[in-house]
Amino acid sequence: MIATLSEEQLNLEWLASLGTSTEFLSELLAELETQMGGYKEKLQTLSLSTDATTLAAATHKLKGSASSLGLTTLPRLLGEFDVALRENNTTVENLEALKASVLSQLPLSLATLMSYVEELEKSRR
Repeated sequence: MIATLSEEQLNLEWLASLGTSTEFLSELLAELETQMGGYKEKLQTLSLSTDATTLAAATHKLKGSASSLGLTTLPRLLGEFDVALRENNTTVENLEALKASVLSQLPLSLATLMSYVEELEKSRR
C-alpha cells in the first residue's frame, strides 16, 4: 500500500504527479543512485575545510535531484549541509555531524524510493 510509505520521507503527492510509469521512475531512481554514489565518494575523499566550495556545489546538485524525486528528509539535510559549507561559519565538528547525518540518510532515502516503485508496480497488477 503506497499510502503506508513514510510521508516523512516522501512527498507522495509530488511523486504521484510524476506519473505511474514504473519504468520511468526506475530510470530516475537509477540516475539518483549513481549520483549518490559519486557524492558519497566526494564526501569521503574531499576535505570539509579546504574543499568546502566543491562539496557545497555537489551537495546543492544532489539536493535538487532528491527533491525532484519527492524525497523530503534528504533534501532538508542536504540544504543544512550546503548552507554550513557555503557560509563557512560553523565548526568542523558541526560539519562532520551534518556529513554523518547525510551519509546515514542516503541509503534510507534510496530504499524508501525503491519501496515506492515496488509498491506502485504491485498496485498495477
